[in-house]
Amino acid sequence: MTGKVGIIGGGNMAEAIICGLLNKRVLTPEQIIVNEIIPDRRNHLRKQYGIDVPHTIGKWVGEVDLVMVAVKPQQVPTVMKSLSHRVSDGQTLVSIAAGMPVDRMRGDLGRPQQPFIRVMPNTPALVGEGMSVMFASKEVTAAVKAQVTALLQGIGKVAEVEYEGLMDAVTAVSGSGPAFVFMMIEALADAGVREGLSREMALLLANQTVLGSAKMVQETGRSPGLLREQVTSPAGTTAEGIAALEAFGLRHAIFEAVRATKNRSIELAKG
Repeated sequence: MTGKVGIIGGGNMAEAIICGLLNKRVLTPEQIIVNEIIPDRRNHLRKQYGIDVPHTIGKWVGEVDLVMVAVKPQQVPTVMKSLSHRVSDGQTLVSIAAGMPVDRMRGDLGRPQQPFIRVMPNTPALVGEGMSVMFASKEVTAAVKAQVTALLQGIGKVAEVEYEGLMDAVTAVSGSGPAFVFMMIEALADAGVREGLSREMALLLANQTVLGSAKMVQETGRSPGLLREQVTSPAGTTAEGIAALEAFGLRHAIFEAVRATKNRSIELAKG
């Protein structure tokens, strides 16, 4: 990419994106501008990445090709109002704020036809293994969509949905999903400690088992169900464990967690 990207908000997710873009040489430090209001964060980002970090939303907005909004959902209306008289009609805005539909952001912006891309990334982006899903409004050009895809590939994999309503389900599965997986790793390690393993050993086993299992699904192309069957011998130890998981409702608990998360995303969208 030859142009500049401006990011409003310099929190953890924004930093993950910055780090990915620079490490994979998608952009240079001179092509990134980050607006951050907290002095300590500004100083950190300047020192760590050598980028420009203004504390206000100023004239730099008109100098960048893409503006990415990376603030908390409750801060989005204020940011949109600040951008309303600074963005040009054809300038694409990219938002990674959870639960904020495009039409609502356009309403706060006061520009009903503004090109918008809504993105749901997740925290594994911090280690370059994120999953980002995007929805682009019809005003977004194919060239801009390709640019945003290239940017997001700096922090992991990218997918697109054509119907914005699916972003609530995306939020539930991949946006919040890491927290569910972390909880599973924690529980697996705790169970190992309960059965006599040291905390260090139990956590190592749990971490690597989850990592390796995910990689098997990804690289073999086989379904998780088939891989589970292949490791489950009749009347064996794994079969006994799976029976216990089913008896205590693991599958149902995950279904309900995803449904609850999706419903909360819908509530946030209503304001």
